[in-house]
Amino acid sequence: MDPEKCGGYNAHFLHELLDEYECPVCIMALCEPVITLCGHRLCFSCSEEMKKRNNGILICPLDKTILNSEKVFPDKFTERAILQLKVKCDNFLKSCQWTGELKRINNHLTSCEYQEVKCLNEQCSTTLLRKELSDHIEKDCIYRLVTCRYCKQRIVFCDNTYSRD
Repeated sequence: MDPEKCGGYNAHFLHELLDEYECPVCIMALCEPVITLCGHRLCFSCSEEMKKRNNGILICPLDKTILNSEKVFPDKFTERAILQLKVKCDNFLKSCQWTGELKRINNHLTSCEYQEVKCLNEQCSTTLLRKELSDHIEKDCIYRLVTCRYCKQRIVFCDNTYSRD
């Protein structure tokens, strides 16, 4: 299956994930879990992908029960429980110390100093850690704006033909 289109949460949980919170299809934490009439849980996206591959028919991956759409229900209770589980930041290997509830990870990543980001200068293709961005833009980016020492106009550094004096 295409992990971009379906699957559960690929998070770094502080404690081992309970079996009832793991999707039997993608083997990740359930994302938007649905519960079947036979009592099994799947990620919504995994159930949709399975239906697509089986000409609109959902077959329970655990007991092979044939299910129609009226026999699959959103499991909001399990979804809330999973979203409250404690996780590490995706950037913990880069030294980020943040931990928190799964439901807060995306908010954290928007400001995480260890998240990889692209330089803010459109022409620049450099990717670096957010904590290095300010220095890069001010000192290292070849597309940063500098003041020409002769005419005092603001120009792009790489266009400055006189910078090698």
